[in-house]
Amino acid sequence: MLYEPSRSLRISLESVDARMSAYNEPSEEHLRPGSHAPEIHDTNVKHTTAVDSWSVGYLLRGMDKLWGDGGERTAFRKALMKEDPSQRPTAMDALQKLEELKKISFPQKRALEE
Repeated sequence: MLYEPSRSLRISLESVDARMSAYNEPSEEHLRPGSHAPEIHDTNVKHTTAVDSWSVGYLLRGMDKLWGDGGERTAFRKALMKEDPSQRPTAMDALQKLEELKKISFPQKRALEE
């Protein structure tokens, strides 16, 4: 993950960093609760891309001093981390919401680009 401090928030997740775990035991034996989507620890639940939405929320929570506003951005982060995976935004919905938040949070940058 790359973080570039500037007027806008930029996060770049490199897909080359992702790989299969070398662990053969169930995830609850080596993944810390609270830092992974809740369903990761339930061997009876099939993991979907909702775990990725949760992980983005987790990353944003770690940047609450920059990201958290007690309003829409905080609510969005909390939506990404909902306990029930079916209640989390899809990747496409999350991307659209991020675009909306970008326009609200950084209107001066948008004006410069036009």
